[in-house]
Amino acid sequence: MSVLFLYSLINSLIFMKKYFIILFAFLFGTCFISCKEEQFLSPEDKDFESGVLVFLDSTQFSIREPLADSDKIKKEKERIKDFAKKNLDDLDIDESNIYLDKVPWFFAQKVNKKQLDKIKKETGKPNSGVLENYPNLPMELQGRKPMMQGDPILQGRKPMMQADWRYDSSSYASDFVLWIGGGIQGTPPADRTVWILDTGIDSTHQDLKGMVLSNEGKSFTGGNSGVDLNGHGTMIAGIIGAKAYNQLPGGDPEDIGINGIVPGARMVSVQILDKDGNSNLHQFTQGLDYILGKAQPNDVVNISLGMARNTCNWGQIGKKIKDLAAKGVFVVFSAGNETDLNSSNFPSCLADGDFMISVGSITMFCNGATVVYSSFSNYGTIQIAGLSKPIWVAPGEQIFSTFPTNLIGSGTDKGAYGLASGTSYSAAMMSGIIYSLGRVPTGIDSVLRGGEGVKYPIAKF
Repeated sequence: MSVLFLYSLINSLIFMKKYFIILFAFLFGTCFISCKEEQFLSPEDKDFESGVLVFLDSTQFSIREPLADSDKIKKEKERIKDFAKKNLDDLDIDESNIYLDKVPWFFAQKVNKKQLDKIKKETGKPNSGVLENYPNLPMELQGRKPMMQGDPILQGRKPMMQADWRYDSSSYASDFVLWIGGGIQGTPPADRTVWILDTGIDSTHQDLKGMVLSNEGKSFTGGNSGVDLNGHGTMIAGIIGAKAYNQLPGGDPEDIGINGIVPGARMVSVQILDKDGNSNLHQFTQGLDYILGKAQPNDVVNISLGMARNTCNWGQIGKKIKDLAAKGVFVVFSAGNETDLNSSNFPSCLADGDFMISVGSITMFCNGATVVYSSFSNYGTIQIAGLSKPIWVAPGEQIFSTFPTNLIGSGTDKGAYGLASGTSYSAAMMSGIIYSLGRVPTGIDSVLRGGEGVKYPIAKF
């Protein structure tokens, strides 16, 4: 064996040893960093993949008065941010997701397993500072099943298919709106407002111009509360308070127009659902906080969204709705479209029949001679102080209403109309009635659902 060969072999071995050491160090370091920083959520914690809402113990984080001073607000948020880092395993939260309320809370969009385990361990523990925690679960519209029936109807001369639309061309209103006693133009109440938690409202629609209070509107989706990229919120607003423009000076009586329950109603758009009709508990809670700070007694909040869960125990989130009711604000929920018990749907499961009202869907034929409980609608009773009360019902099938101008492309600069079904629209009917009366209707008429024997009160004037 030559000296040159031995020299080359030794150098190769030295190089390979160095390479092995470097490679081992790299792999070990990568594993170490991964194991320390990732801490992926386990399958049982999958509900927390979109983040966590954490409510803090008000005895330790008490906001005794609304903070108007920006320095005080910043200081308090920094205190909560530091608390999360020091006490919840280095949990990092953005200051924009810290909410200073009587019970302060924050939203953490990203949380690993170790942090989540720490939050759960500290929740409810004396002097821990953590009161409650909830996964950022998805919420969705309750006008989806069935979906829109047919394409949006362009503005223009009335064709011969009005009977299919369940539309009365002489009164410019849905047959169902007229059947429950609405759709008559007059002077709407000026001392109360309907707050619509939804996808936004097309405030440029000719039948909604001037009714949507843009200075009060708010978006929690990064959008514009006066623009609706889905259609659902605009249909809700049309049912409640649209005013047929063709009955106004300059309007063409031969055009399509729509009158809602209370034409000209004062409405505010609080946008918490995106163009696909999706939202979550974080956006929902933000919307509730916003309305809590602005709504007045006898105002109405329309909530035509929800989620099917087998629990109604939502602590501070549910309490915000109860706080609205305690303030004298009516909260109207859609009961849900799962053909299931109302108690399985949040937030309608909170209904008490007083200031918190859940509404299922019915339809009618032959000008009301035949009334039928909708096959898709949720149903059931609510238990209050040992008494059993059925939920309310209102028309929710084939409802004709306003549809956003921006969603139909070219063809009109005025707006469009749509036909849709779901308990979402039943809730809108009730919201309009309560807004008009300043109270819940008497419910003289009722309908049975199959052979169960429960009489469901119908929302009518």
